[in-house]
Amino acid sequence: MSLTNIPMTNPDIVTGISLLMLFSAIAVPKGFGTMLAAHIMFCTPFVILSVMPKLRTLDPNLVDAAMDLGCTPIQSFFKVTIHEIMPGVISGAIMAFTLSLDDFVISYLTSGTGFETLPIRIYAMKKKKVKVTEFSKLENKVAALWTRVSTEKQERNNCSLENQQRICKEYAECHGITIKK
Repeated sequence: MSLTNIPMTNPDIVTGISLLMLFSAIAVPKGFGTMLAAHIMFCTPFVILSVMPKLRTLDPNLVDAAMDLGCTPIQSFFKVTIHEIMPGVISGAIMAFTLSLDDFVISYLTSGTGFETLPIRIYAMKKKKVKVTEFSKLENKVAALWTRVSTEKQERNNCSLENQQRICKEYAECHGITIKK
């Protein structure tokens, strides 16, 4: 087990209390910054878990081909590597968002006053009588955001492999490059 897997196996209450003690020991005032640091710390392993398999299956010949066609290493990273690992990045982002939205204990222990996440808000709303319309508005906003993200992802994935190959052939023909099969 590597160091990045520890937050996945550690109970939330232990992580929350440990971070609370750390922030108190180094005299960092609790607020948005401490909560952001805590959420980054416990969500990072899940993102790594979804991105690493895409990086392992990445064909290094694609990057070499992009550089043979005139791309710099930075351009080949943005034009080839990012597009190849994007499904892993998107699934990691969705997983991190879901975990961050779900986690109450770490958020509650590291938040401070003046900033609250959805679970803390719901917890505070349980203490008093809540109108159904307030919670319905929040639900509708989350559903609208989810719908927008999923439709944008579908629009990006409409570029098929055949279309990408056709574009490569046109580029090669335009620049007088012979493609070996």
